[in-house]
Amino acid sequence: MLAFACGVGVLLVACGPAPGSVADPRAGLDLLPCGGGGPESLDIALVGPAASPALGASICDWFRDEDWRVRFVVVDDVPPAQRPATGTRTGFVAVALASEHEARLYVDLPGLTPALASARWVRAVPLGAGLDDAGIEVIAQALHSTAQAAEAAAPPEPEASAAPEPPPAPLPTPAPPPAPDATSHVADTEGAARSRLAVYTGIGYHFHARGGEPPTHGPLLRFELDWAQSAIVIGNFVNAAVFTSGRSRAPGLDLGLRGASFGAGFAGRLSSGAWAARAGLGGSLELLTVDAHVDDADALRLRVDSRPRLRSYPTTEAGLAWRTGKIEFSLLGLLRWQLSATHYDVLDGEALSTVLRAWRLQPGAELGASYAW
Repeated sequence: MLAFACGVGVLLVACGPAPGSVADPRAGLDLLPCGGGGPESLDIALVGPAASPALGASICDWFRDEDWRVRFVVVDDVPPAQRPATGTRTGFVAVALASEHEARLYVDLPGLTPALASARWVRAVPLGAGLDDAGIEVIAQALHSTAQAAEAAAPPEPEASAAPEPPPAPLPTPAPPPAPDATSHVADTEGAARSRLAVYTGIGYHFHARGGEPPTHGPLLRFELDWAQSAIVIGNFVNAAVFTSGRSRAPGLDLGLRGASFGAGFAGRLSSGAWAARAGLGGSLELLTVDAHVDDADALRLRVDSRPRLRSYPTTEAGLAWRTGKIEFSLLGLLRWQLSATHYDVLDGEALSTVLRAWRLQPGAELGASYAW
């Protein structure tokens, strides 16, 4: 278990505003404690521009399955090193932006010997485009892996015993810690980029052009399971939709469509900040009802089965997505291939003629919004 040392009183004295100062407007940020209910506590100071509710939410997301209890405080400057107190299980990390492209974690760890009782480690975290969604995720992941590495390196807690135990043999004195403005890298026990699962639940509206048949449109429901590895995401999806159409006219014929479709496939995306390019490949089944009428039932006969019919399609999609927090909006271009050829024939006396023919290659579009769990 982690044996960090930072008294709550010392933290409040080091991080609180000076007497007579004006209240920091950031004090109203929603940075509530989170994490588990174990004996370990981790106090996190968000310094200046790093005081972002989105960063706090991302940190809580990384620590939600841990035993740690995470607490936040907002300060203007990096507090001095926190000297641990004997018997505590509290650690302290300050998060500050050194520049637009670099964040720093100021980590106060309990020393393995009294000589390291006030050691401070500084870890540099490169940022691609500042404190955007990707930068927030990188900072939260780096803080989580630093805490995990520190916990793995901490000596085990001694078991209670009725009789005093002999003192342990002294450990070799490690090299002196780096200066406060130097950068020390704590080993990342989970790799530089941690793979994570994300579940998207979305709604949208779709459109398909069908050639001689009238274009169809309607709402859809989509579920997607993504496996994220750095900026590259792969996953699979399922969707269900209903649709209807206007009326399509041909000589002697009036035609309308309605029905439902069900699809599934694989999708991938490449993210850059809040934007992502995505593409997918799959298939769909469509249960279609044709509503057809001839103008002169006595002169013409329609050779079409009005019962619901099943059509199948290989499908592709590609487009852009934009994410803010856990909400994502997307605009996709759709393209599908109808495996069966469809045409509508009328019989005028003994003469048979084709009056409408559906496209085999059918373009479309989809506008959607989804929530990431």
